Amino acid sequence: MFLNIYNRNQSRNNLWADLDMLQEELANTFFKPSFTNATTELKTKEKESFSPPVNIYEQASETILVVDLPGVDEKGVDISFEKDTLIIKGDPTYTVPEGYKIVHREFLLGQYVRKFTINKPIDLEKVSAVIKNGRVTLHLPYTTPNSKKIEVKTV
Repeated sequence: MFLNIYNRNQSRNNLWADLDMLQEELANTFFKPSFTNATTELKTKEKESFSPPVNIYEQASETILVVDLPGVDEKGVDISFEKDTLIIKGDPTYTVPEGYKIVHREFLLGQYVRKFTINKPIDLEKVSAVIKNGRVTLHLPYTTPNSKKIEVKTV
């Protein structure tokens, strides 16, 4: 019986090397890292907006959103309600260490923006948000809608 063993460290005519190269090419295609070199300065460009990942948890009394905003601190987060829409924005801050210049950059430059339509009545006075290590935890407690049955009388 003949057993062909692939060694990932071989550099030519190797299935594993070909797969590694394909994986790297695909990653570069989807993530499109921006590169600079030591002789060129980082060009400023218009900021883009990105949709951050969110986990949503629900129970009878409230909904909790956990939003990943890497590079954002409490001053860079903006959470607001407009009618029935929750808007979460985050501006990351990345600084270059003093005395250094950027020679390679893959961190995204832009603003995080995420919008949600809220279909339950939220008690806006009790909404709270906490940020820790770039992760925002937002508590949205429900309120009972103001309703009253109106009695109709005959005259």
